Amino acid sequence: MSQVRFFAPSPLWDDLVAAPARFRAPALLRFAGDDFIDQYQAVLETEPKGLRGFVARPETWRKPAVGLDGPVSKDPLRLYQPVHGRFYLVATSLACRVPGLPEHTVDTAKEEAVAFVLRRITTVKNAKGIETETGEWAWVQRTDGSKGWVRADGTGLAADEERIPMFASTFAGAGGLRNTPMRRRVFAGLIPASRRETYANGAELSAQAQPPRPAAGSLDDPRVIDFQRSVLDPWTEMKEWYDTQRRTLPGEADEDRRRFALDSVEQSSALLLIDLYAWCEAELPRLAEALAGTRGASTLVPAQKALYDALAAVRVTDRALGNRADLVQSIRHALAFRTKIETLAAPDGLPAGYVRRVLIGDPRQFPALPAPPPAGTPKDDEAALIKLIGDRIGPPWELEPSELPGGLGVRRLKKLVMDALAAAGLALVPAVLAEQLPARRPASVQGDDWFVVRCVYLRPHCGRRQPPLVSDRSERFQLTSFFEPDAPARHLRVALPVDTSPATLRKYNRNVAFMLSDQLRRQMSRASNLKKLVDGEVGDEDSGIKFGVICSFSIPIITICALILLMILVALLNIVFWWIPLFKICFPVPKRG
Repeated sequence: MSQVRFFAPSPLWDDLVAAPARFRAPALLRFAGDDFIDQYQAVLETEPKGLRGFVARPETWRKPAVGLDGPVSKDPLRLYQPVHGRFYLVATSLACRVPGLPEHTVDTAKEEAVAFVLRRITTVKNAKGIETETGEWAWVQRTDGSKGWVRADGTGLAADEERIPMFASTFAGAGGLRNTPMRRRVFAGLIPASRRETYANGAELSAQAQPPRPAAGSLDDPRVIDFQRSVLDPWTEMKEWYDTQRRTLPGEADEDRRRFALDSVEQSSALLLIDLYAWCEAELPRLAEALAGTRGASTLVPAQKALYDALAAVRVTDRALGNRADLVQSIRHALAFRTKIETLAAPDGLPAGYVRRVLIGDPRQFPALPAPPPAGTPKDDEAALIKLIGDRIGPPWELEPSELPGGLGVRRLKKLVMDALAAAGLALVPAVLAEQLPARRPASVQGDDWFVVRCVYLRPHCGRRQPPLVSDRSERFQLTSFFEPDAPARHLRVALPVDTSPATLRKYNRNVAFMLSDQLRRQMSRASNLKKLVDGEVGDEDSGIKFGVICSFSIPIITICALILLMILVALLNIVFWWIPLFKICFPVPKRG
């Protein structure tokens, strides 16, 4: 299985390719109307790229806005409730990080699934009003019935965290950034905006007892598992894929097949080096600084220096310029082109002087360079590529370095990483932070809590080596209350009888029945004479006759009575609230005929 990650839904890739953060994050889609699922399915079936017209934007009922072409607004994104006629889907694509970003298949037979989680973001403001995020919280529902928020991070799920299911929709359309027709799949889930009050009033739950911490640098160290998942596995899988793809297929020229394999692996190699640096940046920051060139390698502790030297010892021939580069130099070059590399899915879209010149070095791609060395053969190119992606993959790290000529070796690399982590001695399990959730205050009912969504790929039978894959977080948003003054309003029309004469009203069927028990009937009879009731003469409720009744009423007359009573009460209370001008507006309707 190739390296997998979440991206924005594929119909939006062309629009978001210039914005890496949004390209790698789930998208929030806004729909108006109870038929939002039909709208969503229809746009995927007819014109998938039309999904851009449903991207959520800040709006009010005075200024509706939706879609990528909507007006730019500095207002916060606020999600309204279904009662307001708004429905929001979180949408994402699950793809393999190889050229073309092909779809990754979710094996439901192995109970694999895609879901999403809703996270709460707490913030504080300084004296100048500048807002700073203070933490991310997960909504959990424990087996003892308790519900609330616990501290979380963006790399994994919290224990007992609520997972909201997503559904998959396939469509025929643009297959990524090169517009190649193919079947694509988008996962979507309904954001529970109506649960805003539940979320807003949720309390912080006490942290559960943490399991024993594994030894630093051991096979059970979560950082080692993450390195295996994000760097080593893709590295070996890329090697296996290359060995398969470069074999000649019937009817294909040998060099064409090898050229295709080289083009594909060139970009995968660039992504791999960026992922290697990103992991070091998170877990071994001093080593990352040395790899980036902002710190001298001599200042590293011995274990990290050994890892640095091992990377620097892997050489890559640069025949285009007639010299050699090592993996450390290649990482630095990859970082210089990081934004472009991470947002391009086609090898022919890479910067002109990048991977082919430094990582692989194919002089046939640069005929205009002055005095190039003699052109290499496909066999030479393969040798340089194998040097990059790890020849001698598999020998145990216990072997002497002399037995690993020119190659780093996966097991030796893993052992060097484990030693570096053991020397760093960092905390392996995040401690429960001392900060508490802000006390529930009236202001939180006004919708000032921030939320984000993260998608999750669940693989329950893959063990610890394949923990749930968590996406980047979506755009921040707020959930509005039921009585939100800026929310859109559903248009409700209650038709009253046109002809209210007794002759017409008598024709309506009395189709609303109330069943009154004997006790309720007798209690109601006590109020039959209003004057006696005022004088305190409530009458005799026990007449000796015991029976219940079923009374049928006419809906048109009930509606008219309700309207009249409403207007009387509003007019009386207008003395206090002065709300008549805000209560109604009447437009004349011309009579026909």
